[in-house]
Amino acid sequence: MKTNRAGQIEVTFNWVYVLIAGAVILLFFVGIIARQKVISEGNLAADVVRIMESIITGAQVSEKTKSSIPLGGLSEQTFYFSCEEGVSEYGVVGLPARVQNSLDPIFASKKLQGSRLILWSLPYFLPFKITDFLMVTSDFNHYYFLGEGQGLSQEFIEGAVDSSNSGNSGNSGNSDNKLSINTQKINSFSEIEVKSTKVKVRIVDADGSQIQAGSRIPEQLLVLENEDVTAVSFTANKEANFFVKEGPFWKKLNQQPVPIVSKADHRDAALYGAIFADDPENYLCNMQKAYQRIRLIAEIYEQKITELEQFYQNPRESANCLGFVSGFAASEGNVQDTLLLYRTRARACSLLADSSCVEIVEMAERLKHLNGRLFEECSITLY
Repeated sequence: MKTNRAGQIEVTFNWVYVLIAGAVILLFFVGIIARQKVISEGNLAADVVRIMESIITGAQVSEKTKSSIPLGGLSEQTFYFSCEEGVSEYGVVGLPARVQNSLDPIFASKKLQGSRLILWSLPYFLPFKITDFLMVTSDFNHYYFLGEGQGLSQEFIEGAVDSSNSGNSGNSGNSDNKLSINTQKINSFSEIEVKSTKVKVRIVDADGSQIQAGSRIPEQLLVLENEDVTAVSFTANKEANFFVKEGPFWKKLNQQPVPIVSKADHRDAALYGAIFADDPENYLCNMQKAYQRIRLIAEIYEQKITELEQFYQNPRESANCLGFVSGFAASEGNVQDTLLLYRTRARACSLLADSSCVEIVEMAERLKHLNGRLFEECSITLY
């Protein structure tokens, strides 16, 4: 009996030992797999962020284009876009891969999820080419347009569903779902459909008459998180007001209307930036980068003015042309002084973007006029 009991104890001990050893080995391999998954996700995130950086760099030389980035294994991850003091940062939440950018305006929601990211490049002129603004969104983002906005709604929707030719006026291109942005023109809030709680809804009040601070959120949007329901409302004075869902009501994010500093008749990059940016802070921060670009380009043109001034100081050349460049030949001023005011105002706005920055538009128009006069009188232009 004692021998049998000892044998039973030994067999039981062996099984316990096998189970413990097996569990340790299993946990070891599970740990390796989990670690490899984290490493793979980190490498994939780094690759995607690197691709985004390349596309953003390429946007500076290839305007009016769209690009699509498939996210693959990162479709469950959240991308973030932030901007502070004129510096953007983007990457994947919880992962180390990230990029900072202090020159290129990037307009996007604070957080994006989806199976692909869509990047849309649009040129910003004021009055000459300043840079390309990059709009970033995903296939989980939906844009609903209320009102006409003097053709804004139709213009945006036509561009949103186009292929790589979408930026060219009169060219619809071939429809490409991978490059299409989810947009819809609606007549009332009741037409908005929410088929998933993962979507982000952006309402664009093109006429500035539908959304007010404290007004009620559409019933069907109450299932979404506050940060996933936002709106922008444009006024007749070309200003923007930003809103976010706060429970069942709209909360206004800016105290004073945010001016749209631009002078464009078609696909206004500064106006579109306000559609893609969640809040006024993000929008104005990226506009600071645009103003910084204006300052840098103006400095280059100032060098050209110096060369023109030296050329027209030659007695054999027209003294009237020298007046247009840096003298008093024109009652509306000269190119040199106007460009200096333009650059100085842009520099101030690159440090603090506020309502006074709208003055840049007037200076740009004056510069454009003088540039035309310079061509008429002297057959030469500044830009």
